[in-house]
Amino acid sequence: MNNRTLGIGALVIVLATFLASFLHRDGLHSHPQFISVFTLAKAIKSRERIVLVDLRSDSVYLQLHIPTAKNVTLSRLDSLVLPPDYLLIIYSGEDMLARQAWNAISEDQRSVTKVVYGGMGDWYHYILYPTLPLHPEVQHLELIRQVKELSSFYGGQPEFTNQRVQMEGYYVDPDQSEWPEIMADHAFVRKGC
Repeated sequence: MNNRTLGIGALVIVLATFLASFLHRDGLHSHPQFISVFTLAKAIKSRERIVLVDLRSDSVYLQLHIPTAKNVTLSRLDSLVLPPDYLLIIYSGEDMLARQAWNAISEDQRSVTKVVYGGMGDWYHYILYPTLPLHPEVQHLELIRQVKELSSFYGGQPEFTNQRVQMEGYYVDPDQSEWPEIMADHAFVRKGC
């Protein structure tokens, strides 16, 4: 074989690998079953049978994580043993790790796994420190009561505003959602004393 044939062969292999990884990342496995942070907060509080896994680094996990979450790296996720009749729920800070984990786990694990839609960012902004309307519309009163209760239960505190607040995000059925936009990972810190 000459150098030109080897070069073309190498280029074909590189392109095929890139295409395969792209299709795998955004193809059949790109839409897991999502769970909203609101639904997750209620499930943890009611002690449902779940194993919650935080995929972020140890140092970031130690700063702030969702209660009951175990810190498991992406490379150790496959070795995680799930008790019978438990649901595995995974999350990360900016969803990229959750997306990688979803693509890496086996088909058997996918059937008992959900991904927290919006990850730690949504937990921080919708459960710990939600912004709620000071004068809500009547149809949102029960939802706002539940969000305030959950925020308090998890050690957060809602902030209230006179401005209009979109409450529809709490009603979204995340099973029908696409992957959220990937936001830059940043540190989440508790507010207050």
